[in-house]
Amino acid sequence: MDFKDERSYQYGQRLWQWVNDADDRKFVLVAGNGHCGWNEHRLPFVVSNVLFSDAKNTISVIGYVSDWKTVAHTYELFVGGHPSSEKRDIDHTFSLDFNHALPLSSKSLSMGDFKFTYDCEDCGTKGEFDFQFELKTELFIPTGVSMTLSPQGVSANFNPRLGLSANFTGTKSDEMELGKIPIDGLTIPGGILDLGPEIVFSWGYALGPIVGTAGVSTGVSIGLEDSAELKIDLTSPDVSARGWTPKVTKKPITVDASISGGIKVNAKAAIQLALEALDTGFEIGLDLEPWAGATLTVASSSGAVCPDDPEKHHFGVNIAPSAGVNLNVEASEAGDENDPFLSKAIASLTMPLPSMCTGFGAPPNAAGSPKETTTKATSTPLPRFSTIPSSIVSSPTATFTTTTTATTTPFLSSSSSVSSIPVSSPYPYVRRKRHIARPNGQAHA
Repeated sequence: MDFKDERSYQYGQRLWQWVNDADDRKFVLVAGNGHCGWNEHRLPFVVSNVLFSDAKNTISVIGYVSDWKTVAHTYELFVGGHPSSEKRDIDHTFSLDFNHALPLSSKSLSMGDFKFTYDCEDCGTKGEFDFQFELKTELFIPTGVSMTLSPQGVSANFNPRLGLSANFTGTKSDEMELGKIPIDGLTIPGGILDLGPEIVFSWGYALGPIVGTAGVSTGVSIGLEDSAELKIDLTSPDVSARGWTPKVTKKPITVDASISGGIKVNAKAAIQLALEALDTGFEIGLDLEPWAGATLTVASSSGAVCPDDPEKHHFGVNIAPSAGVNLNVEASEAGDENDPFLSKAIASLTMPLPSMCTGFGAPPNAAGSPKETTTKATSTPLPRFSTIPSSIVSSPTATFTTTTTATTTPFLSSSSSVSSIPVSSPYPYVRRKRHIARPNGQAHA
């Protein structure tokens, strides 16, 4: 280091002579970007000897390059913000992009006489999550590790249409991953931080028993308040959440033919984070899961099967719809994602909707209308989508619960005439093995 004036040189000489006075004395010198020519990032050097040139006002330090994990034994690391009491020249927030379409145009399943098609238009998520991470270490031992997520304009839209054709007496449920979307992460070189986030989309269903052939459409939109905050303590471990009451908007259910049975479909958008800071690594997941379901019961009568049907159809379907959303969080140590040390439901909202009835077939006074009365499902071609008026689908008061364990809410009405429909267990949560794709985004400390 060449000093421009004598006074500055003498000050450095007095300060650093200390390291030459004893063999075991060392200090850490942090070199700036490119200060040694070859180093591309801020690197720590462990200095054990210093040479002084009085004639040239030059100081040469002698040592070896190290890494932050080795030299930083006691520190506090804040990413995406820091406490307001701490003042820094640079203070930027870090956000996770949540603007993505559900990567699914259609899906079909066929098992014997059971056929099931699934379509979802205008389905996806919007907004972003502000992210913060804090790591405190004393003498190389982590004493505090936490992560905070706050939604900003976050919403999800789920509008599935199901095509069902079955004489299926059992039940079936499954969840399928649709795809992974890597989003910009954060890397602080030198092994300080590596954050690899991605959005993982999946969809699931629970069906049965199903008798008949029909198309069923429904939908649900949810939104989160910007004031919500989720803090995950990875040391204790624990989760604290506030303001996570979702706003749920239901859409009218439509059925286009006589069918009986129970249905439930859900979409899941999971934020998966692979985070490693100074050799401390975690896998963290936040699952946002809107769902919609209904119990469908075939009805028939010698008169009008639905009391509000102006055409007085003899055949119809009684519908008991419901909708809701689940939010879950889990965390595990890096490499042990199948054995999470933290798994909690932070919110669960179920919204039962008023029962309704829709009639089918030609009205009784129409030419060629059927005269018999039967509960057998019909597959006669019918006009598509006799939509239930949205005025019938009122919005009852929602029941919101914040829990520390997974909640269980039935999605099918226990008053259904189809006695073999399971009414006590919701669509099961299925844990996946995550494969994290590292993004190329970088940032410097």
